[in-house]
Amino acid sequence: MFISKKEEFKLEIIKKGHYSTFTSIKDRVNCLKKISNSIKNHALKVKNNELIALCYFLEESTKVFKDIFKEEFSNSLPRGLVLNIPSSNIPMMPFYTWIPSFLSGNSNFIRLSRKLDIELVIKIISLIDDALGNIESERQVFYSGHIDDELTKILSLNCDVRMLWGNDSTLSEIKKNYP
Repeated sequence: MFISKKEEFKLEIIKKGHYSTFTSIKDRVNCLKKISNSIKNHALKVKNNELIALCYFLEESTKVFKDIFKEEFSNSLPRGLVLNIPSSNIPMMPFYTWIPSFLSGNSNFIRLSRKLDIELVIKIISLIDDALGNIESERQVFYSGHIDDELTKILSLNCDVRMLWGNDSTLSEIKKNYP
């Protein structure tokens, strides 16, 4: 789900311990395979090498995750609600950081940088949402970082895990602004 306006955000979707509706690793892996195929088709159509690389990462992630983790372990893996603030220097970074958290069974809020090619990002999110379905897409939320810093503060205070990416000064700034 992509949220670009503060009005689109519903506070009731923020719940600690809120996990993915895909309860088994097999379901999450299969979903990522669908996402990978959709992104690959789009990447070949628009001839975008960054998307091809993302597909490769998706495919390798699903292979490795499926091989390493057994079904019995999957119930202990999710942590709940994850706030993900990726760095802005790699255009597809929000998706690279979302994939392992989704595979682990978490609900995710991913803040998108103001510097991204938002049209391409929205297209990728729509392909993800198509594979996730309505219920799960409300647990995998990508939101525009420019809508409101207050939203990120609320998420930071109510999440189970924060994934922060960037250099030391960026991380210090994030930690100061979003306790």
